[in-house]
Amino acid sequence: MEPGGGVGNHKMFIKNSDPNCGWGCDEGRITAMEMTFASGRTDNGKFYVYTGKGKFTDDPIEPEFFGCGGVAKINGLQEKLLYIGKNGYRHHVSATRGNYLTAVNEAFETYLGYDMTRF
Repeated sequence: MEPGGGVGNHKMFIKNSDPNCGWGCDEGRITAMEMTFASGRTDNGKFYVYTGKGKFTDDPIEPEFFGCGGVAKINGLQEKLLYIGKNGYRHHVSATRGNYLTAVNEAFETYLGYDMTRF
């Protein structure tokens, strides 16, 4: 995140959570950067994963947004989102700074034996 971010109470849970609890959600702005992303799901004991790359931009985010946000540029995003939704993946994804797509794909496929979709 950009400087100034932190951890705060999740707005969905604030009414039910103790104000002194040690969990919450990241709040802040994701730094503009190149990134690699991935997500997975299980089905009948088998793990499926998709991977891709893109970049976070410095485009504005509406002030009402809560959590940790950024705008991502991912080529062919509409087709990727349709695939993700139609194949049972959830709306969460992991991302890391930099282009590690080749290494991540090799680890998931070659060493871990996951069923891969490469974007």
